[in-house]
Amino acid sequence: MDDKKLAERNRSTGVDETLREQAVIELRKRRDLAGHVLAYLTVNTFLVVIWYLTGAGSSGRPSRCSAGASA
Repeated sequence: MDDKKLAERNRSTGVDETLREQAVIELRKRRDLAGHVLAYLTVNTFLVVIWYLTGAGSSGRPSRCSAGASA
């Protein structure tokens, strides 16, 4: 292989490697976001269940719908 072809091949490999690194970074960001969304939903579901079981601000018994009349 002559030097020009080898140099061109090395340059294109460098570009491909840079694109690959950028793609890997984006995939890691998406995976991290998915983990954070899952943690957010888990914690909030747990808090809503506790809120519901403790009466949800009603006068003694749990209420499914707190919007509307306060009887």
